[in-house]
Amino acid sequence: MPRLGLDWSVGSAVRIKGELYAAVTPKVGMVGGRLSIDFVSGGLHAWLDAGFDAIVRWAPLYFDLNMWVSIGASYTARVLWWDVTIRAEVGAYLNVWGPATGGTVRVEVGPFSKSIDFGEPRRLQREPLPWADFHARQLPADPLGISPMDGLLTDPTRPEATKGGRWLVSTDGFSFSTRSALPSTGWSHGDDTAPRDRAPLTVGPMGDARVAIDQHVKVTRGGTTVTGWEASEIIGAFPMALWAAQEGSGSALPGPGEPQTVSCTSGIQVSAPPPTTKGQSLTADGEAVQFSDERCAANPLNLTEGEYAADENVTSPEKDKGKARTELEKTLKKLNLLVETV
Repeated sequence: MPRLGLDWSVGSAVRIKGELYAAVTPKVGMVGGRLSIDFVSGGLHAWLDAGFDAIVRWAPLYFDLNMWVSIGASYTARVLWWDVTIRAEVGAYLNVWGPATGGTVRVEVGPFSKSIDFGEPRRLQREPLPWADFHARQLPADPLGISPMDGLLTDPTRPEATKGGRWLVSTDGFSFSTRSALPSTGWSHGDDTAPRDRAPLTVGPMGDARVAIDQHVKVTRGGTTVTGWEASEIIGAFPMALWAAQEGSGSALPGPGEPQTVSCTSGIQVSAPPPTTKGQSLTADGEAVQFSDERCAANPLNLTEGEYAADENVTSPEKDKGKARTELEKTLKKLNLLVETV
């Protein structure tokens, strides 16, 4: 975020200035601030300066904190032909780092200073995390999940069908997917155990150690692999501070405008094949198939004069088509089913 600044003048003698900044990236967090108060009146000048800077690296955990405060005053007087300035200043400075925790305290009085060290000395080289520590600190306890995508059914009459985390699914259009908190460098499905490889990954907190993570999904029934199911990969974004696609890039912070994530396989979507029907052919002779011709009264409103006269088998309860229409309109009006337009 942009720095926040303060510049405030109290009359003509006092001026207060300050600023505050903060930044968070996938690898580090930083915060700091400054405060300056100046008093000027004639030849007298007094000031107070204070501030702090802190940086925290997430993994492996490391912090570095600097704090300071300085108070001083000076007076300038004209003596004969010269300007003579008398100045006094006292300052205190604190620097703390860890783990292992240590630091330095320095006190300055005029031209003299004294430093005192405490705790553990600063380690310029941080030890990389082993896999066990990286897994415990950065990854969830159960990094892999599975969930239905389509075709999940509910049947209140069969509550036992969904006990123990089981799914009741449709035979047409069912699919499910896996989701991993770890990026996968390869994935496979069914009896095909050869993973579809991607570029190797490096783990920044482990000292850019190169890793290969394969994800394999198999659908079985009675111990036998079910065939015909289709699978496709799901791409996800993972923080580049933890994972990087090229060796060595995990130790460098992304610059402004550079991507903060790396795209890798995060899961696999598996879809069941559509159902197939197996029909049975039957043969029969003509005598086994019998039918009769059923005729019913025709709707007089749908018959034209030509159609009525051409088919002598068509029966109608009313020979006069116009009269039948009039009677039908009256009946519909009584039932409020027909409204005349104005």
